[in-house]
Amino acid sequence: MAQMTNLLKFQGHNYFRQRLVLATLSGRPLRIDNIRSEDDNPGLRDFEASFLRLLEKLTNGSVIEISYTGTTIVYKPGVITGGKISHDCGVARSIGYFLEAIIALAPFAKTPVHLILTGITSDNVDLSVDTLRTVTLPQLKRFGVEDGLELKIIKRGAPPLGGGEILFHCPNVRQLRPVQFTDEGRIKRIRGIAYCTRVSPQTANRLVDSARSVLNRYIPDVYIYTDVYKGPESGKSPGFALSLVAESTTNALLSAECAAEKGETPEDIGRIAAKTLLAEVQRGGCVDSANQWLNLLFMVLGPEDVSKMKFGRLTAFSVPSTCLSIRIQYLRDLKDFFGVAFKLKPDPASQTITMACLGIESNTFSNPFVVRFLSTKTMPTKCEERSSTIASTRELDDLAQLSSELNQTSSSDQKKVILARHSECLPLLKRIYDPDEMFNISSAHVQSFLEKQADKQLTPAASHVENITNLSSLLTVLSSRTLIGNAALEAVARFVTTNCRNDAQRETFYRVLDKNMKMGISVATINSVFPGSISTFKVALAKTFKDEAELTRILTSNKGDVTDWYASRKVDGLRCLTMLQSIDPHVKNRTADWKVQFFSRTGKALVTLGKVEETIKQSILAFGKDAKKDELVVKAQDFLQNARDSGGFVLDGEMCVLESGAGDGEDWKENFQLTMQVCRTGGHSVLNPAYFVFDCLTMEEFMSGKGQRSFAERLDILKELLKMARPDRIVQMLEQKNLSSREELESMISTAISKGWEGVILRKNVGRNLLKVKQWNDAEYIVKDMEIGMMRIPDTGIDSKVVTAVFIEHKDEPTSTSRIFSCRPNSGNKVGVGSGFSLSQRVRYAERPDLILGKPITVRYFAESKTQTSKKKRNAKNSEDAEDEAVMSLRFPTVKMVYEDGVRDV
Repeated sequence: MAQMTNLLKFQGHNYFRQRLVLATLSGRPLRIDNIRSEDDNPGLRDFEASFLRLLEKLTNGSVIEISYTGTTIVYKPGVITGGKISHDCGVARSIGYFLEAIIALAPFAKTPVHLILTGITSDNVDLSVDTLRTVTLPQLKRFGVEDGLELKIIKRGAPPLGGGEILFHCPNVRQLRPVQFTDEGRIKRIRGIAYCTRVSPQTANRLVDSARSVLNRYIPDVYIYTDVYKGPESGKSPGFALSLVAESTTNALLSAECAAEKGETPEDIGRIAAKTLLAEVQRGGCVDSANQWLNLLFMVLGPEDVSKMKFGRLTAFSVPSTCLSIRIQYLRDLKDFFGVAFKLKPDPASQTITMACLGIESNTFSNPFVVRFLSTKTMPTKCEERSSTIASTRELDDLAQLSSELNQTSSSDQKKVILARHSECLPLLKRIYDPDEMFNISSAHVQSFLEKQADKQLTPAASHVENITNLSSLLTVLSSRTLIGNAALEAVARFVTTNCRNDAQRETFYRVLDKNMKMGISVATINSVFPGSISTFKVALAKTFKDEAELTRILTSNKGDVTDWYASRKVDGLRCLTMLQSIDPHVKNRTADWKVQFFSRTGKALVTLGKVEETIKQSILAFGKDAKKDELVVKAQDFLQNARDSGGFVLDGEMCVLESGAGDGEDWKENFQLTMQVCRTGGHSVLNPAYFVFDCLTMEEFMSGKGQRSFAERLDILKELLKMARPDRIVQMLEQKNLSSREELESMISTAISKGWEGVILRKNVGRNLLKVKQWNDAEYIVKDMEIGMMRIPDTGIDSKVVTAVFIEHKDEPTSTSRIFSCRPNSGNKVGVGSGFSLSQRVRYAERPDLILGKPITVRYFAESKTQTSKKKRNAKNSEDAEDEAVMSLRFPTVKMVYEDGVRDV
């Protein structure tokens, strides 16, 4: 054996691949002795020798020496050259054994790696190619390995004979990015791939059904693709497997998989994979156990900046005193090869550990002996603070650069191209544009607080403020309301003074707080570039019918004495979707085993509807106990049981609070403002809710937005389910009338007007057509005042002064539309109108206020409303003497016409 300086020595075959990878990246030679020296079959295995041959193909100048018995190996690494490589992995180990290690090396090759591997694509020993493609590669992108990264499955190959083939392409990178990833978030969806080769296609469906029977108890958004291979692409052996991925709200990916062995059924494999995934989620952390070693390696190979990541626990190789779950031997190897030590911060409560290290800042790892070794001492706190400041500053600079580039074009296609180039901004963009996440503080309040604190010293940071190490952690404590009031203001002020070093960074940070980046993009734009990045809550919304001709057209398709359309009263309330999911599908007729959740049309949880939940459990979920067994009852019972087994069902309706003393039928009246008030305020249960249900969907129909059942069929089920509802009107079905003619609709519209309804809803029996008929009013007013603000002009990207709203005075006793304009000074109530202006009008009126101030305008509004306002008594000396009054205002006012000449001429 050759003698070499700087040689690292190890014993045994454990960590064989990892140590060869670390040696190749660091350029340090190694020697491994006693490889299975006590085994009946000592020395290297065939698959280990095959891996050495693959490593030799990937590099240039590597020297590999193996002893005669195969129990000792000396490896002197060469340069990682990359290029086009083909390799047969054999059948002793799967392709994953080889590819997992190559993924760690490929980004640092001199030329892009184009690799073809053949063999077994999935087994129960190594990571499958599916998990490597859906979980491991996205984690590389987090470190900056993105453009051109690809893994294609050309052929499937099940054990024992294999026959699979994959194509892996990886670009080379100049430098990795540091990563700050300590918020694992909450699981928002689960995806998976069920594949089968040379067996019945129904096998894949059985895998899916089995896995979903476990997973749907915990989360409704579960979608598993089926991948059935036949013919030459199906390999040489029959087989099937399931790979699952859980994605969190912070883009953490956790994987689990299971492949079939002899005698195992698809149901067994589905359940094992699902339960393994749940165990992985329970383990915690931002990275699954299979990919921990790769993330630790890339943290070390990053630039001279702090990378920090939270890891979950493992049962093996843990620290006994703390039950932490990091493979300590691998950390020792990283220290031996690179001289880098990690700072470990355990959390005994969750049994997770946050690890941080300083990267070695090497721009090329393909040449041996180029690594700059760092001190092995634990990083001091000051270094950590400095690096977190650098990371936060970089986040703000990246956002500012993205904003600048997006504002230079008005083309939506070009904006998507630009957005795709800035994937490093995606984690922040997801939080900024997610409508469900609010930061609960505005930039105006922060700036006002900073002005007041200009001559004062900020108070020492509390323990929870010290944990705010970057922008992401600050947004987390704000959105979770961990910090509120002055504590939140102090934390934000401290962040601004520490991390925002110039005006551009401060402006970007304030836009983040206000969730108004002024980039000209939307949630749809982000999801089109990065599919599924931001969850959207899709609810069927009604469109206002255009004109009389359309109303005539939709009622011409008569079938006998009825049309295809149903009509109902439009309830003036809060759209409420009730999601009902079975906790245990195998237990029947136990209402306690149902989970009931309420959501608004935007997906916001409604937590004040305890009485409604109680009614639903006592009526709908207890359906069928004493019912007579007619055809509709059987259908309703079958619907409930199928809902138990397939993820639940959804009730769609309007939640409202009725006026006291309201009548029945057509005469009950809603109180919209009180409804919004009581449903928004937490900490209590609405005392007198009225839930008008108008549709009943399976969870699959709701998630996909389509189904096979007609509206009439869904109504039949809903009627049966609501038969046992209590007579106190808490939950009731909204009456639906199958229209027979246009005259019948006009009669209903007439009733709506006379009774003061909000309008009429038209719904087609089959299809997604949903229309609303509402009555609007026009009135004319004099503009008394105007509000001017800043708005980004889409074509130029420049912020300009524009009119944001005008103010009129609405009389307590409004008159009908008239051509005579008169206004008494200080009479009526001030109402702001901000909608209806074109962009050119907003700019022109801001430049020439005289064109609109004091001039008449026509305002279109839906209805008058009463609002509570505080007015001082005539002789009041202070605000304590003020009294609340109900004053008249307008709902949904819109500017219809501006008469710049001062008179209406038609």
